[in-house]
Amino acid sequence: MRKELIYTARHTVIYSIGNLSTKLIGLVLLPLYTAKLTVENYGQFAILEVTMQFFIMVCGLRLVSGMMRWCSDTEDKKEQGSIIFTSYLAMIALALVLNLIFQPLRSTWSQIFFHTADFNFYFTLLFINVGLEIINSIPMNVLRFRQQSVQYVVLFSLKMLTALSLNIYFIGYAHRGIDGILLSHVCANGLLLLLSIPIIIKNSYYKFRMNSLKQMVQYSLPLVFTAISVQLLSMGDRFILKYYLTYDDVAIYSLAYKIAGVINVFLIQSFTLGFLPVAYRMSGRSDGKAFFIRVHTYFAGLLVVAALLLSLFSREVLALFVRNDAYLAAAAFVPLLAFTFVFKGLQYIYSLGFHYVKKTRYNALIVFGGVILNFLLNFMLIPRWGIWGASISTVISSVALASAFYYYSSKLYPVKYKVHTVGAMLALAGAIVAIQGLVNVHTIALSILVKLALVAVFAVLLFVLRIFSFNELKRLIKTIKPPQ
Repeated sequence: MRKELIYTARHTVIYSIGNLSTKLIGLVLLPLYTAKLTVENYGQFAILEVTMQFFIMVCGLRLVSGMMRWCSDTEDKKEQGSIIFTSYLAMIALALVLNLIFQPLRSTWSQIFFHTADFNFYFTLLFINVGLEIINSIPMNVLRFRQQSVQYVVLFSLKMLTALSLNIYFIGYAHRGIDGILLSHVCANGLLLLLSIPIIIKNSYYKFRMNSLKQMVQYSLPLVFTAISVQLLSMGDRFILKYYLTYDDVAIYSLAYKIAGVINVFLIQSFTLGFLPVAYRMSGRSDGKAFFIRVHTYFAGLLVVAALLLSLFSREVLALFVRNDAYLAAAAFVPLLAFTFVFKGLQYIYSLGFHYVKKTRYNALIVFGGVILNFLLNFMLIPRWGIWGASISTVISSVALASAFYYYSSKLYPVKYKVHTVGAMLALAGAIVAIQGLVNVHTIALSILVKLALVAVFAVLLFVLRIFSFNELKRLIKTIKPPQ
């Protein structure tokens, strides 16, 4: 089990490096966006961005999950190769169908979003980018399956650096605005498509398996509904904010969500990339559940610490990167959204129980229930409390989803996770953030010192209150310590 823990940690760190490049690029671009785009323009881009992510998740049919699951069930290289080849051809077909259907309707999409057909080029680029993304998902997930995390990070970083360079050119020098951002993504994904062709050639066995494709689609289809629900959870509040308020409010909320999303990009996504192949292997082993308990405790602790740090230093981070003081209002909403991502990370661990027993339809049902709850809360709270209403709705929905995943997955694949320990860590971190909110310090240097002192208090109280024991700390050190 120690070997698997080290493997998960090592690959999580490697994937984190790649995902860190994404977040750093996003932060590097923030001064450019906030200097060249008005708050309203940034709000418009935020809507387009979540719409693009929605189409990527839905139109890909989550076939990559089926591909990895079916490849995991066999050691035969030719069988694995034919599954990869079949999945790649299916994704190309999906990308073509998507663009054949939606490209002729781009003016209609422009009317829906902006009440004018003048922005139809936005949607031309958006649907091309969606097609490229879903095709590229196959070779990138082949690298995950083959445990080639370094090559994954190299390709991913090249894509992001290309997007960064083109963003700087199109927005800073060519003054292209939102269409410049979208065009940058299209070019970066086009480059990745070319660079990833050797991966497909090397790992494919040129035999199309229609029966396997049907089985993978049957397995993955419930995950499509899960993906739809997840995206509605992520983007629905943006549209409801726009309905009741303005693009300026959408921009402030989206920026706060982006800052809090550091946890998602750097920790949760990196963890899921490295953990899933290990989780599938461990789910059938006798020591698998003990392994999952340890991973749950350590990962949850890491998420709580990250949420605490972001909550305390959100204003300093924003002040460092934004060039328009109007955007600083986003700092107030970061703490609630940061702790939301703690529950999102827990949701992922609990939801894997359904994957282990191949009953993914439960994922779809639970997340769909979360969407209904989230939308009801948003329609109730946003008219009353504006952005605060959206933030509170997001937190409540995330807690409810994590609880539902834990309760129902434990019936099919019971694991005695240390939920009380995680709850205690969350309560202590929340109390620290609340105390910081009561302290009124006017100088930046003193404010940073006070916040660092509060972080130290949190660390000490973890052991004083016996939330985290010294024995657990020793076990953690022993796990990550290189063998002699």
